[in-house]
Amino acid sequence: ASLSEELNESDPVEEKLRAQIEEEKKSYKTMFNRLKALKIEIEHLQLLMEKAKVKLQKDFEVWWSEETSNLQDQQEKLPVGNSASAFRASPQSLVSQQHLYTN
Repeated sequence: ASLSEELNESDPVEEKLRAQIEEEKKSYKTMFNRLKALKIEIEHLQLLMEKAKVKLQKDFEVWWSEETSNLQDQQEKLPVGNSASAFRASPQSLVSQQHLYTN
């Protein structure tokens, strides 16, 4: 047999390895696309979490300003010298306490 005839004959081991390589390529592409889709989903969820965090902070600030104004209104109605009128809460002190608890 000549050299060209030997090259044309398929080597079963080589064919098997080529088939395995093709399968691995398909598997890699499938996993790559799946991970790419997951990355997009994760980034979307992170954006939603950031928006929710900002909204929560804004809602808290609105609630806190309402609470402090209600407290001030109540203190103004109390007689002078009452022990309750000595209590003064500041938004900064509550926020700093909140950071202690969340951290």
